[in-house]
Amino acid sequence: MNRQLSSTVSDIITALSYALDLDENRKLYHAWRVAVIANEAAALLPSPPDREQLFYAALLHDIGAIGFSDYVMHAPSIWPQYSIPFLKGHCRRGAAILENIPHLEEAAGMVLDHHEWWNGSGYPDRKKEGEISEGGLLIRIADSAETIIQELPTLTKSKLFFILKERIDLEYPKVYYDAVTTALSRDSLFENLYDFQWIEQRIKAIQAELAQQNQDSSRSDITAVIRVFAQTIDAKHEYTAGHSERVAMYAYYLGKTLGLSSDRLRTLTLASLLHDAGKLAVNRNVLEKPGKLTLSELKQIRMHPVYGEKIISSIPGFDELALVAGQHHEWLNGQGYPRGIKNGEITSLARIVAVADAFDAMTTNRSYQKARSAEVALGELEKEAGSHFDPEIVRVARKTFSSDLPSLANFSLLLDSEF
Repeated sequence: MNRQLSSTVSDIITALSYALDLDENRKLYHAWRVAVIANEAAALLPSPPDREQLFYAALLHDIGAIGFSDYVMHAPSIWPQYSIPFLKGHCRRGAAILENIPHLEEAAGMVLDHHEWWNGSGYPDRKKEGEISEGGLLIRIADSAETIIQELPTLTKSKLFFILKERIDLEYPKVYYDAVTTALSRDSLFENLYDFQWIEQRIKAIQAELAQQNQDSSRSDITAVIRVFAQTIDAKHEYTAGHSERVAMYAYYLGKTLGLSSDRLRTLTLASLLHDAGKLAVNRNVLEKPGKLTLSELKQIRMHPVYGEKIISSIPGFDELALVAGQHHEWLNGQGYPRGIKNGEITSLARIVAVADAFDAMTTNRSYQKARSAEVALGELEKEAGSHFDPEIVRVARKTFSSDLPSLANFSLLLDSEF
């Protein structure tokens, strides 16, 4: 029996699923609708999978595809997917990511299997019949149903059922078809899938039913799932691999030199890991564009702090972390974005993250520039001290990073042991 997730870890996973389905701040609701369909149908199966493991597997079933350009909508036919190696591998990548989230081991297996077909023609392992996990099969049919709904906006329930029926004993057995179609016919579920406000309310209701509200959240569990969130953010485009953890590392050592308490250091570190959450809502082609951005593209980039604040603020108790995400591109002189606030309006933690973020951006290769040395980067920070950056934090950066830079491997061990 898997240990149940705490309400805080549950909230973080739900927020991550929300972020994965954002496309330039337009909510696609794919994963949430798949999770609702799978959850309702599971109760109608003779031997249902663990409900909590199924719910979180459904919410995160496409997490392994985050690096694919734009948003991944799976085609009703399996054959086009075989021609795209990246997509074919997203089940393994997704399962590996879930294995890093405490207590979701069974869910990882469901994600691995969610593109296997009953007749053995699926991927990644061409499993068949009883070799496929029940949760994987249930997500498979829920994913197919939602994809058809997404692609055919004028779809009727009878037409959906006709399309799904044609796949019995190919993609899934009849018992799964019966469970899904019965669920979609009850309590106006099919019609409610078009009501996005209802979907959000239903997701919250399922989450509340599953989470142990009286269970204290383990600090290490919270850190682990936030690190997965950060790694997912950085996987959106190739130039930011490791960016969020490096920013967290630089911010941590800046905060330590500034004399922050252990609790404030923890808040700063977690906020740094999530500071770029809003980039999940920005088109990958814009993030990786090597040349000059158009005005429209620049507006997209400059909205990512707003998106990030919105995503993180959906997690109860994370208001301060959300504020850091929303402010880490503001300037002391008011020339920053997205709101143009200045001086004391900018929280102290956001000022630290701003310096850490800029330092990492300058010392790593990006699509628009080659990596600079730490010395050159520190010089650039000093040029903008007082206008862009907090002069005291820049002074501390000079003191902290003038010799050897901290090791990301050592910082990772620190996160494992102290957070």
